[in-house]
Amino acid sequence: MKHSLTLAVLLTLPAAIAQNATLPVQPLGPDDLVVLTVANSQELSHQFRVSPDGKLHLPQLAAPIPANRRYPQDVQEDIRKALIEQRLFVNPTVSLAVAEYASRPVTVMGAVRRPTTFQATAQTTLLEALAKAEGMAPEAGETVMVTRPGIGGAEPEITKVPVRLLLEDGPLTQNIRLYGGEQVRVPEAPRVYVLGNVKRNCVIPVKDLRETTLLRVLTQAEGLANFSASEGVIYRRRSDGDGRESIVVDVKRILKGKSPDVQLQPYDVLYIPEAKGRRLTAEVIDRMAGFGVSTVSGYLIFK
Repeated sequence: MKHSLTLAVLLTLPAAIAQNATLPVQPLGPDDLVVLTVANSQELSHQFRVSPDGKLHLPQLAAPIPANRRYPQDVQEDIRKALIEQRLFVNPTVSLAVAEYASRPVTVMGAVRRPTTFQATAQTTLLEALAKAEGMAPEAGETVMVTRPGIGGAEPEITKVPVRLLLEDGPLTQNIRLYGGEQVRVPEAPRVYVLGNVKRNCVIPVKDLRETTLLRVLTQAEGLANFSASEGVIYRRRSDGDGRESIVVDVKRILKGKSPDVQLQPYDVLYIPEAKGRRLTAEVIDRMAGFGVSTVSGYLIFK
């Protein structure tokens, strides 16, 4: 009769028991869902969720079992000992499996289409995490930063994953596994601003510095507008961080192939004035660099 009762209890447990082998062995935390099986005990063979204070409150046991930051096998042994000490069983067969990790959040943030936080209920890869955030935004940079919490009070571990290697064909050695607790951050790429007498004011992410030249960014700005000046001005941050310097370039000679193309640097502001226009003031440049193109269009001053 007892064997029939045990079988009936096991058949009522969720399919998560059969799937728990796919979950990584890691410490438990608040709100984690576990499946406890005690042979010949219908009341104890059930799903239990770790309480917010990190303990398992089980029927028949006089005191809760500490579970926070403890491995399932250690908690399982404590449950077995408690059953013996309280003389509920002589030599119980106890099994504790993890059905769901709810204390293992993975946060995806930065230059992604939809920042999100989800629970690592199984072995999750970096690509899967980015897919949950609907992929990277157009302004994403060349590196993904994965921060893992430190173990035992140690400093967090930061891994830099190059996007090109992550997405390329072949063995995905950069597609690291996430077990919960990680923060995935996609920094924005450095930018170049193209403003003034062009057909489309724009902010261009610098994906590859070798490809960020005056001719290429003017192409993305759809070329010069009518009555543009022959010379443009590149406003560049000084190496000492004290303001910006201005570099005058003959844009029309470059377009005609009579002068070499000019390499731009991250956060350069390429400004094309009208034929009789003047240079931008430092105040206007700072405002343009601090806001998006749609915002700074109101600050463009032609004197």
